[in-house]
Amino acid sequence: MRTLALGAFLAVAALPLLGCSKPQPPQITVIDAKVTGIDLAGLTVDVHAEAVNPNKFPLMLQSVTGSATLDGKYELGAVTVTKPVTLPAGERTAISAPLTMKWQNVTTLASLVAGAESIPFTVKGDAAIGGEKLQVSVPFQVQGTLTRAQITQSALRSIPTLPGFPPAP
Repeated sequence: MRTLALGAFLAVAALPLLGCSKPQPPQITVIDAKVTGIDLAGLTVDVHAEAVNPNKFPLMLQSVTGSATLDGKYELGAVTVTKPVTLPAGERTAISAPLTMKWQNVTTLASLVAGAESIPFTVKGDAAIGGEKLQVSVPFQVQGTLTRAQITQSALRSIPTLPGFPPAP
């Protein structure tokens, strides 16, 4: 009888270990980040990523927050995009987040246009992911370059056309 009681106790004690596993945070891999807009107001970067949810339950991507630095010294501030996306259990999900950041100082644009031929940029951010069982912040970082010509052309296109003058190329 004692052996049966001990066996039952061990079986009940082992159930939590067998039935439930600790939730795992999703893995986010940035595929690319492209500058899709530059004007006198700011810079828009489209971040394309892939999220893998290793859990047996869905998660919800609540928001993506990011900030950009140009040429290692010009901060564009932070922006948050709230566009919920469901991350199904055990699947890969494509994520796209357009991050539009305002120039902190318009002289930054002038400095970049007058500077080097290529300007490196870094976008750093976090994806806020949550569900009933798990809430985490998953960091990401991407780097790329802009050319002076891209900045100049985009800035010229953003200037309103005056009557009688052709629009910028």
